[in-house]
Amino acid sequence: MAIKKNRKTPQGVDADYHKVSAINIDFVHKKATITIALYISRQARDEGYLPVGYDELTVYDEDFDFSANDKLVEKAYEKLKENDKWKDGEDV
Repeated sequence: MAIKKNRKTPQGVDADYHKVSAINIDFVHKKATITIALYISRQARDEGYLPVGYDELTVYDEDFDFSANDKLVEKAYEKLKENDKWKDGEDV
């Protein structure tokens, strides 16, 4: 699972393929930090190239269902697509 959407990195590189690379859950403060790897393309990722950058999104208890551990990655992508940076991105 990933999101396809063209975005420029802070370095000016076009990244077209966005994949959750980590989810850090802080149960004490009831928040999750989602780390997203930014790739030039799906092909670049499939061929083993490194991400051209990373981004993060932090979501809090009222916006994230912490009881849904079995669907955690799917929930992370749902939250990403609610954010302006990934809004209207295509599930791939």
